[in-house]
Amino acid sequence: MKNLHRIRPRRVAGLVAALTAVVATAGCAGAAPDVAAYVGPSTISDSRLQEVTAAADAIFSTQGARARKDGLLSVLVLGEITEQLAEQRGIRISDGERNALISNSPLGPLVGDARTRELAYDYADAELVRMRVGDQTFVQTLMEAQVRLNPRYGTWQPEAYAQGASMVGAGSESLSVPIATQS
Repeated sequence: MKNLHRIRPRRVAGLVAALTAVVATAGCAGAAPDVAAYVGPSTISDSRLQEVTAAADAIFSTQGARARKDGLLSVLVLGEITEQLAEQRGIRISDGERNALISNSPLGPLVGDARTRELAYDYADAELVRMRVGDQTFVQTLMEAQVRLNPRYGTWQPEAYAQGASMVGAGSESLSVPIATQS
């Protein structure tokens, strides 16, 4: 029987690496400036990403590291996709399961801050749902997910999940303003 409370080391290492480097992002071409990502019918607001980034950065700075927006956004998007998959499959996950999975991992300190707890739980949910539906179904769901990022944050690259890397590719980092288009 699989141990449901074991996080795959390669994925955690990739996530920690994605979360702990500095990335400067600006600009908002091609998307509403207040939306960081569209995930199916849901959105992740830019203000939510900014708040999570500031809080995670404060936590990681105590370890001599910095939070990285692309890694954080990757996990927030992963959380939205996972929530939608879990709802479709009738999967319920308790805080106890989440805490057991991440309490002794590098993500453990995120649970102590209300602003970053959801981020840690998003990652835990993804791992727990993946274990329940299987790798193939989970990866297929990531590949088929309707995700559109604000271009300043990059592009959605779900194939990076298998390598434990951030699924958010390099953004434009421009200071450009969206050009109005005619319909």
